[in-house]
Amino acid sequence: MIVENNKNEVTKSIDEELDKVENYIEQALYYARSNTVEKDYYVKKVNLKDIVNESIKKNKNVLIHERISVNVHDLDLEVNTDNKWIIFILNQIIQNSIKYKKQDKNLEIEIYAKQGKENVILYIKDNGIGIKKGEITRVFEKGFTGTNGRCHR
Repeated sequence: MIVENNKNEVTKSIDEELDKVENYIEQALYYARSNTVEKDYYVKKVNLKDIVNESIKKNKNVLIHERISVNVHDLDLEVNTDNKWIIFILNQIIQNSIKYKKQDKNLEIEIYAKQGKENVILYIKDNGIGIKKGEITRVFEKGFTGTNGRCHR
């Protein structure tokens, strides 16, 4: 409340650090629950655009501060998913895009979806440092940091 009621450069910086701490706590809690994820799933039909927008909103402060352009399109689709878990995953992807951006280039993130016959594929692209081709299959392993992540951060 002190930060919210006393807006200045110092409190803005404190607020950004609080966001980081909150994200780390959330990540730790999700990882702790990941061993019993089947007990925590609640799958229902949701609008993909709403989910993506919620994740962008959650990361809005850092996206604005870092002047990151986000291009969202073709997301007005219904999907069956667990709202809480998919937002957590999207947050992790967005935060990693920011973390592994090229230092000399403005980051651009594009999020869109394509409807298949029996599925919807969500695409998230950025112009960051990238992931080596041989490591791409491991990006969703808990705690995985690729070669580029170790070299650049």
